[in-house]
Amino acid sequence: MPENITIDLIEKLEEITKDDEIKKLKKQLLAADQKAGAAEKKADKANRAAAESNKLLERSKSQVAEQRKKNKTLQSAYNQLKQTSDQTKQKLENALKSIEELEAAANSEDK
Repeated sequence: MPENITIDLIEKLEEITKDDEIKKLKKQLLAADQKAGAAEKKADKANRAAAESNKLLERSKSQVAEQRKKNKTLQSAYNQLKQTSDQTKQKLENALKSIEELEAAANSEDK
């Protein structure tokens, strides 16, 4: 009979050990699940931040493209004004030269 008691005790001890192991595994699983949940939240937060960053980047690219268009327009307008200014300057120089020639001719006739 003591053998049966010993076997029963061993079986109970094994059962208790299994229960303890199951409890430990459950705790570990719960902890791992919580860590996974926290990691998932961090990943979601990072994804939202990346999406916002991408929106800002696209907006910046759009603004840069718009500014480049404006710069080209301004450069074109400047070039036209410069060309007009150069032409006007040339016309004034030609007019002054003509005036000087006319004055020289008038002075030579007076003498």
